[in-house]
Amino acid sequence: MRNLNYKALCISSLFLSVSVVACANDLLGTFGHDATENAQTPVWMVTQNGRSFNLYRHGDHSNQAVKLLSEADRKGFWEKMWWKSTSYTQAQCIGAGELVLCYVPSKARKMERSLKTQKNDYFYYDPMSGVMEVHKIK
Repeated sequence: MRNLNYKALCISSLFLSVSVVACANDLLGTFGHDATENAQTPVWMVTQNGRSFNLYRHGDHSNQAVKLLSEADRKGFWEKMWWKSTSYTQAQCIGAGELVLCYVPSKARKMERSLKTQKNDYFYYDPMSGVMEVHKIK
């Protein structure tokens, strides 16, 4: 019995590690928004080291540790925004405190009235700017 529990724990840990890496891929990279003079100007860069994530802000050259948000965290954020859809289940988000950066695929975005007019699969939120459509810079 003890051996079975150990195997189950190992398989669960492996699945979690693969899930973190797979989910994070959509959130890694350099992002911008249309409020800059040039839409290709980098505003944020998200990097990953193991299970840790970092958000670098190009404007003030600051770094902030962020975490991959759980489904419960995403649901809480959606409720805070008064969003009624279950699109949070398909979203991938990182955040720290009030700062949130999310990838929401097109099909899920169309479920939420506040997001369905966005052309890009990403948004950024903080209390000062509110929800802002952002895009990944290639």
